[in-house]
Amino acid sequence: HGGVSFFFSNNNTIINNTADSNKNGLSIDWSSNNTLINNNVCSNTRYGIYLLKADSTTMTGNTMTNNTYSFCIGGYVDADYNLSIDTSNTINGKPMYYVVNAHDQIYNGSINAGFFACIFCDNVTVKDQSISNSGFGMFLY
Repeated sequence: HGGVSFFFSNNNTIINNTADSNKNGLSIDWSSNNTLINNNVCSNTRYGIYLLKADSTTMTGNTMTNNTYSFCIGGYVDADYNLSIDTSNTINGKPMYYVVNAHDQIYNGSINAGFFACIFCDNVTVKDQSISNSGFGMFLY
């Protein structure tokens, strides 16, 4: 099902891989402390990168293109959303935004997000975005 899949496996590092034309490109389920760096995830029929209960995962420089749903996260408790995802990660050429603990902020069309998540945020405005081919275009938790 997946190009790279981890289940109940902790402290994994995934660097410089290509996951192309699978069901899921990179799937990390119930696994903590993962590092994903400079992976190319493309043309997968379901998710490009799928994180379920993958707390303390760090993502840098990953490229997701032409996946049915490029990126999806899920969890059951607050700690599951303790992720570090910077804007060097892209979906179809657009940067990913994973914002934590923002208050009284406005994110406008100039950020041109491929994905936008706001975790533990308060009074945040996101406007003028065009997001497609992502499991969640915008995710507020």
